[in-house]
Amino acid sequence: MVVDAYDFLSKTMSFTIPDVTSRVLGQQLIEAGPEVVLQFWRDPRALAAWGNPTVDVPLNRSGLVAPWVVIRVLNIVVGTDQAGNAVLVSVRFWGQSPGVSTVVTRIGWYVVPIQHLVTNLKNRLSGKAGVTLAPVRGPTGAASTTPLTRLP
Repeated sequence: MVVDAYDFLSKTMSFTIPDVTSRVLGQQLIEAGPEVVLQFWRDPRALAAWGNPTVDVPLNRSGLVAPWVVIRVLNIVVGTDQAGNAVLVSVRFWGQSPGVSTVVTRIGWYVVPIQHLVTNLKNRLSGKAGVTLAPVRGPTGAASTTPLTRLP
């Protein structure tokens, strides 16, 4: 049975990419093997839908010993900021080949909590209150600002 990877994963990716972006630790699991995920990102419809990101496969091993596939998708457009600039995120997909599930990890996930810790420390020293927000426009065009320091 041949599966169209774009049709199979388009709804999953439309949830997973924003979810991984909004998580502090930036990780999610997809119930599809890494080969299917790679087919999805090589489809021109997926590239056009996500702002023509760069797809890279730094590791593609097959066989009995350590059969891993790692796929990097760089500069995915997840929305716009308040100034109208594109908000970009890069993610890494990895899993066993052949496999039935793939882990999605935001590249550079550790930078966001550190940035917010620095901002919160500056706010405490200057006597300001509040949280750091990530202004991203959702599918309806409305601003969706949620604190990135909060777990979903």
